[in-house]
Amino acid sequence: MGVIGLMTVGWLSYALWEQELDLYALFGPLPSWPSAWGLALAGVLAVDLLNSAEFHLLVPWLEQVAPWLAERYVMNAVEAPAGASACLRLIASGVIAAPLLEEFLFRGVVYQRWAYAWDRPALALGAAAVPFALLHGHVLGAFVFAGVTTLLYLHTRSLWIPIGMHAVGNASALLGGIPTESGFEFVTGGASTGAFGWACLAVSGLLLAWLLRRCGPALYEPLPYAVHERAANRPRAARNP
Repeated sequence: MGVIGLMTVGWLSYALWEQELDLYALFGPLPSWPSAWGLALAGVLAVDLLNSAEFHLLVPWLEQVAPWLAERYVMNAVEAPAGASACLRLIASGVIAAPLLEEFLFRGVVYQRWAYAWDRPALALGAAAVPFALLHGHVLGAFVFAGVTTLLYLHTRSLWIPIGMHAVGNASALLGGIPTESGFEFVTGGASTGAFGWACLAVSGLLLAWLLRRCGPALYEPLPYAVHERAANRPRAARNP
């Protein structure tokens, strides 16, 4: 993350001064309509349930056939920090810095650059999700997370929505995650972890399918950066026909 941060700062400095990168066109306005933030919360729930399904279904299977890969999945598990200073550092890095940096880099820059260069937005979405997923231990969940945040960015044309989703998701992980397992055990009277995993997978699949249907068409619309840049230049063009 430190290397990525330094590279991003260096590239951003170059882009701002040499290529005249428009940060407003990249980030977009802060959405004021509740439905946009509701989509972000639905994305948090869908990915959290998918991660639960991974750890209850996929990881036990990997422990039998590929232990090294199972360790890869759990290597980034967050442990409760000891002390107030450690807790503040974890919040600053996981809830503030990481969402801003990663969404700016992977959704704002990498995806849009590849989608524009290749003119194949679906391929660019998958390709940009790969390096993001490889940076995280839970590769499948991180890949899906990257796809969801990209679709939310395209649908709302605001990078603040995936940043918000990322921040809420990381904060939830720091607090131990959404207590879906305890609620499931209360409702079912203590069902097996396998049953909980399959339930999480089913609900997550329904939420992801709904998000894809709701936001998927935006994948083939003009990129947010182009839309905001064109809107910003329209008054100037009107004054100077």
